[in-house]
Amino acid sequence: MMKPLFTMVRLDKEEVLKRFPPVHSQVWSHHSTIEWRPERLEVPVGEKVDLEILGRLTTPRVDALLVKNPWSKNRYPHITLSTADGVPPVESNRELEKHYDKIERLNLWISGTISVQWQS
Repeated sequence: MMKPLFTMVRLDKEEVLKRFPPVHSQVWSHHSTIEWRPERLEVPVGEKVDLEILGRLTTPRVDALLVKNPWSKNRYPHITLSTADGVPPVESNRELEKHYDKIERLNLWISGTISVQWQS
């Protein structure tokens, strides 16, 4: 039986990139994580949702959008836009916590779909 690797709000990557051009060389921009390795699927998979974009943080390591994602288990729900060479996208969690006071405040919205990434 396949297990979920993570649940997310899947975004239209091209739309995200048009609105928020990447700063770093590794480009992600395709989701906001809900939960990593969930035991059970407790989210409405397939449901279309709107996320409020609260702000943007750009550091030498990451470029991320802070979002209001009511399903997310992350302390700082976000969309990793891009990361510097060799920096994994999970680093956005640490950078948002470390540099929370440097977030450029925004008041925008973006649409997505609640989805699952299955383990291969």
